[in-house]
Amino acid sequence: MPFKVFVGYGASQGKTIAEKLGHYLVRKGFDVFVASTDPRWLFGQPLSVIYDELVASDIFIPVCTPNATSSQHLRDEICTCLAVDIPILVLRMDEVAVPPELIPRWHIKFEPTRPWGMHQRINDLLPKLIEWHRENIRNVKSSIVQRSG
Repeated sequence: MPFKVFVGYGASQGKTIAEKLGHYLVRKGFDVFVASTDPRWLFGQPLSVIYDELVASDIFIPVCTPNATSSQHLRDEICTCLAVDIPILVLRMDEVAVPPELIPRWHIKFEPTRPWGMHQRINDLLPKLIEWHRENIRNVKSSIVQRSG
């Protein structure tokens, strides 16, 4: 079963990057969702449908460009992931400031003139990050069950 990846962006500058990353990850065998005008994804769908896709994901990748973090939709997606414990891999354009809750997360920086240089690094990292997260969640749940028993 392929890993489910949700790619979010909060500004038009990140939309093209998110879509190209989404297409790249689909070609690499991931199950990807990007809220975009591409008919493969659910542009124009109610927010509840988009959030259903988000909470069903194995990992969330916000594309952080200069105006992205002022987007309420992106901030809501980040808060949802934190609430339901979905791992986050932040794609950050150069030195763009990210919301404080994203600082302790995994980051990949990219250059605005060459954003596609990150694709292979993401492809290599995603399965490792998702498996690491799943293993840690199993260990935490196992520890809770043992303490309550």
